[in-house]
Amino acid sequence: MSTNRSDNATDMMSEATEAVADMLPMDMVKAIAELVDPAAVTKQMPWLAGELTKIALGQSDIAPDQRDQRFADEAWRTIPSFRMLGQSYRLLELWMNRMQESVDGSWQDKARARFAADVLAAALAPTNYLGTNPAALREAIETSGLSLVRGAQNMLRDMARGGMPSMVDREQFKVGKDLAATPGAVVYRDEMFELLQYAPTTPKVRAIPVLMVPPQINRHYILDLAPGRSLVEYAVSQGVQVFMVVWRNPSSLRGDGKWGLDDYIAAAERAAEVVKKIARTDQLNLLGLCAGGITVSYMLAHLATIGDDSARTATFVVTMLTGEKPNVVGMLDTAGRTTWSTTTWSAGGSWASRPPRSTSWRGTTTPPGPRRGSRGSQASWP
Repeated sequence: MSTNRSDNATDMMSEATEAVADMLPMDMVKAIAELVDPAAVTKQMPWLAGELTKIALGQSDIAPDQRDQRFADEAWRTIPSFRMLGQSYRLLELWMNRMQESVDGSWQDKARARFAADVLAAALAPTNYLGTNPAALREAIETSGLSLVRGAQNMLRDMARGGMPSMVDREQFKVGKDLAATPGAVVYRDEMFELLQYAPTTPKVRAIPVLMVPPQINRHYILDLAPGRSLVEYAVSQGVQVFMVVWRNPSSLRGDGKWGLDDYIAAAERAAEVVKKIARTDQLNLLGLCAGGITVSYMLAHLATIGDDSARTATFVVTMLTGEKPNVVGMLDTAGRTTWSTTTWSAGGSWASRPPRSTSWRGTTTPPGPRRGSRGSQASWP
């Protein structure tokens, strides 16, 4: 496999696991089947058998990548059984890399094969399992099994949150204190969104405000992470009037969730009109992030069609406006997934119980729950 995967094994595992959840079983089966083309397997068998023989005889030079922190423990180099296991796993990575390189077809087919190879290799890593992880075994012995109890507790917490491994302790972060801490208030609200206006911190502010449109599938405070790490905080400190759209999570239990692209474009336009009215200006700047950028692009097209030139500038952050070039979204966009998604949206319009772990922006990735504006705002609504 590519050595880039070794740079951060933990992040890779999380991303791979999350992405697998986005692919329908038949999509994965097809991608895996393309990895084991009989002709390619036959061609690589002599090389594979030869390397396995060298490993068994202790004559192989194959070793886990030095940058792969999963194999940083000395046991992978000093204990013969673990050394052979690590070499065998590295050989598996190299073999799967050769298999995915042999896949023919469109860039989507090749990307799905490469993705399947990454996922399979990550899932089969010996460090994932207690009996084949020397560091985990050592810690279990040194703590008299306490590390296993803590691990079981972490697993139960992850399962309670939907099964995805937590990368951080969520209890340490409070909205309005550690996250979304830039002072502001809700100045407008309707059934689809709240509009935040952030408090100025400079004697004077720029005449033309900026409206930030975050993705519909994420929290708005991705743009206001924490003091010292906030785009909103920085913009306000430069005298920019900042407004933020905070999307509401649709819920089929309330009878909503049927919102489509037209509705989100109209909502963004309503937010823009409110911003111009509050700032007493005929123009504004726009910033769209990810799916919010897609919404802004369609909004701009509509404004141009009706002769509205109020958008002075538009900034797009991590926004994909075309699928012509190879990309992750296009790789996951299979016919089976499209059919499944269309059927789900037609039936209920949103996912009320199990959030879809997806780059597709048309649903909601978080269940209904309290949403606050920023510090100083009393707003709290589902």
